[in-house]
Amino acid sequence: MQMRKQYILLFTAIVVPAVVMSFISGRYIFYRTIPAVIILNPSPVPFNLDNHPGEGSADAPVTLIEFSDLECRHSLKAHSTIKRILKNEKYTGRIKYYFKSYPLKGHTHAPLLGKAILAAGAQAKAAEMREALFTRLAVLTSENDTSYADVILQCAGALSLDTAVFRSAIVSDEMDSLLARDIADGKKHRVRATPTIFINGHAVVGAKEPIVYEAVINKFLSRI
Repeated sequence: MQMRKQYILLFTAIVVPAVVMSFISGRYIFYRTIPAVIILNPSPVPFNLDNHPGEGSADAPVTLIEFSDLECRHSLKAHSTIKRILKNEKYTGRIKYYFKSYPLKGHTHAPLLGKAILAAGAQAKAAEMREALFTRLAVLTSENDTSYADVILQCAGALSLDTAVFRSAIVSDEMDSLLARDIADGKKHRVRATPTIFINGHAVVGAKEPIVYEAVINKFLSRI
């Protein structure tokens, strides 16, 4: 009986805390194992990056391509995370970044938002329009009187775009074609949800914590 009590005390003192600590650290361990799985499944076909000049160093060892739906709250969250990563000094000159709109079915405003970025790109302000829209849409709720179209025009004005040219471009066949090209590229790479982030061709699906994206990025950088 005494021996059994000693075993119970030993179990309580050592095993239980170990189990608790494993549970607490499980989230970290889980996230650290995801990139190892993703890295085994790169996209086998090249991306269509025509009309997307990209941001960052041309010879960066890591290419990050974000497929996003501006009407999707998960996309808003992921883009905020990606933006912080791109601003991190340790990645300066090491990541080339591309953004592609990928409107999901049921998001009736997403195509217009995507074309707004492309139309602003005709005036060399695609990135500025993208960030302005993400900033405004992050605080847009169903209670707001402001419509998506109003937000787009307000952003265009704030960016000092030629609004007449912008209005014409956003409803043009050219913008329809460019958006359709990005959607087709997403389908070719089996994008089924937003956000989907490709890091050197390896997909990370959904809005993740920074550690997930950084683990994949760091994996590639470690190979240099």
